[in-house]
Amino acid sequence: MEYRIVDLLDCIQDSDVPIRTENHASATKIKELTMEKINTENRKNKRPVRKAARVALIAAVIVLLLSVTAFAANELRLADLFREVFGQVSESQEEVMEEISVPELPEAVTSQGTTITPVAAIVDEYMYYIRFQIEAPEGTVLNLPAPEEGALQICGQPGNLLRSDAYLIPYSTELSWIDNSPGDNRFDLIIQIIGQYGGEAKFNDGVSKTLKIDGIWVQSLSQNFNKILDGVWKFEIGTVYPQVIKKELDTAGITTVCPDTGYTVKLDRMSISPLCLSREYSYEEYQAASGMPDAPGPGYTAVVMKDGSEAEIVGIGMGTSGKTATKGYYYFAAPIDIDQVAYIQWGDLQIPVN
Repeated sequence: MEYRIVDLLDCIQDSDVPIRTENHASATKIKELTMEKINTENRKNKRPVRKAARVALIAAVIVLLLSVTAFAANELRLADLFREVFGQVSESQEEVMEEISVPELPEAVTSQGTTITPVAAIVDEYMYYIRFQIEAPEGTVLNLPAPEEGALQICGQPGNLLRSDAYLIPYSTELSWIDNSPGDNRFDLIIQIIGQYGGEAKFNDGVSKTLKIDGIWVQSLSQNFNKILDGVWKFEIGTVYPQVIKKELDTAGITTVCPDTGYTVKLDRMSISPLCLSREYSYEEYQAASGMPDAPGPGYTAVVMKDGSEAEIVGIGMGTSGKTATKGYYYFAAPIDIDQVAYIQWGDLQIPVN
């Protein structure tokens, strides 16, 4: 009996299974279904498959499985694409990442033979994460430098990465380079852009912003720059953004005492998003003295989840601190599901969230 690979795949069709854009294809499952189809056909015809037909069928299945593997490699989930930055995340965190992912990415740009392709991005008001694939011309050998050699950079001069004609964009960046196959002509880059709280610029305001990569450089430990890939690549990242997920908390009448200065601190505003905890608080005019903090604060701050764990805070975003008020935000090690937050520990107080 002759077999066609399309016949063997009939059993995979299922109108009750929704088709989603992300790839969860399993080569093992396809193999199981294919072999089940073979056995069914054998039982119906009550005769064994001829050796030549069996060999042809196995070859077809191998081709199918290889194509599934290649597809899976190119259609990784967001959790996989940002694992180098966020680490292992839960299912609910992965769902949140999908919700705050940019629905339409800029087109790939080729300059001086090198193509840089946006792969995925997630964003809120003050934080922007974007992953790029960088592919140099064939024959180029790319390797990440050893620690003693320095570090890769994307601009020979600081401050040229992000611009807008509408307003200034204060920001800082952190770069994560990924090279899963050293020695070939590709590697990936995740750029984490940390914006300024309270400023005019926001990453999800719909205003045009241009991310410009001006060459790929190696910065030595002595701060010398050596360009390894020449070109200029520009990407529009400002006009397309996902839904805004943010919860404003009730801060009426909330005060605490700074454990370091003894000043009374009044919480004026607080909000939480999947990527950061924003807060504004005020106090009587304060003059920092030697050995004292720059400004009064509430003391220990934590985001406590319903299961009792704490969301890991890894940094303080750009903000302002003056004689009578402080404004800014903390950002998390990985996106969180704000529906799973129980309360904010703010000094000796607990501020309910859900």
